Amino acid sequence: MVAGPPPAQARSDIGHAASGLSGTRVIERRAHHGPNLFHESKQRSLLLQFLARFRNPLVLILLVASAVSAMTGEMANFVIINAIVLLSVALDFVQEYRANTAAEKLRASVSLRTSVMRDGASFRVQ
Repeated sequence: MVAGPPPAQARSDIGHAASGLSGTRVIERRAHHGPNLFHESKQRSLLLQFLARFRNPLVLILLVASAVSAMTGEMANFVIINAIVLLSVALDFVQEYRANTAAEKLRASVSLRTSVMRDGASFRVQ
């Protein structure tokens, strides 16, 4: 069972008949609402993506701890903490980069098509 109004009521609510939208109505709706497209998110540069990893609260706490270690003369702790932070940030960056690359490849391989009714005839559109 599908939640929502019956198809006839849904069609009347948005103002079209069972034969689909007329060509002029499609043009009017596109002019009013714009094209039915997904908007691509703006990609930041790789450097900014990498530097954004340092805004993580845990990373910031570790960097403060490393600074305190340096100020107290504990250079071994300073080096170890910084090495762990850099390794963690680098691994996080590489993992997200690979995930984004895979998502882009998947998005490029999927073609979005649907069947619509226009003036009583069925069409496949992208």
